[in-house]
Amino acid sequence: MKQLGYATGAIGKWRMGMENGHHPLDRGFDFFLGMPSGSGFVDSAWPNVHIAPGYRGAGNPAGGGLFRGREPVPFDEYLTDRLGREGVGFIERHKDEPFFLYLAFHAPHSPIETTDKYYQRFPQFKNETLRIYAAMISAVDDWVGAVLAKLRENGLEEKTLVIFASDNGVTKGSDVDGARNKPLIGHKRNLYEGGIRVPYMMQWKDRLDGGRKYERPVSSLDIFPTALAAAGVKDLSQYRLDGVNLLPYLEGKKHAAPRDYLF
Repeated sequence: MKQLGYATGAIGKWRMGMENGHHPLDRGFDFFLGMPSGSGFVDSAWPNVHIAPGYRGAGNPAGGGLFRGREPVPFDEYLTDRLGREGVGFIERHKDEPFFLYLAFHAPHSPIETTDKYYQRFPQFKNETLRIYAAMISAVDDWVGAVLAKLRENGLEEKTLVIFASDNGVTKGSDVDGARNKPLIGHKRNLYEGGIRVPYMMQWKDRLDGGRKYERPVSSLDIFPTALAAAGVKDLSQYRLDGVNLLPYLEGKKHAAPRDYLF
């Protein structure tokens, strides 16, 4: 994307190496704010934080540290709020040029932690883990809304391809009532649908009709070629990608399955 003239930003969980050659700034990103791996969401010393039973002390704040570029920065805000705020700021800074933003929220994920702002929205949950888990999802929902609102505010909503996806189903430890992956069986770390079938939504108002459900199997591997095609790359074969450009399938120009099999 950078070679195509896009401003590029990576915000959130990276987990592909921070040493030279693997750091986001060495992998095509102009800007990075995030963590090298998994992370806690709060500092337990902060006032008005809520940590689910069994998770206190399970995750140190910002895992291996919070970084802006290559420099560590203080961990002083609820992690989801910090990442969302940085994502909105990136859009504001680059609203007048093509941009590619990879915004990797860590939530909902263990350790199950939140702040009082989100916790107080869910008094109906008597189970503490469920209440905090719902609060974590609500925080992500707020910031996804803020990202979309920032696009709308700057007249970019119609021409921006937005993809929202998860990386796996919920873990067994977070599924305290067995409802998170329902009606699918299984959880993260297995190959049942509860482990590998995830939310996957796309919006591009200039190109894609809203309110449609595409029934054929697709993969997160398809994000890369779809984004390249959206940016104007005509020949994707040069990249030798495992993914498939989904645009012609979503626009109804191709009617077969995007691939013969997934394995």
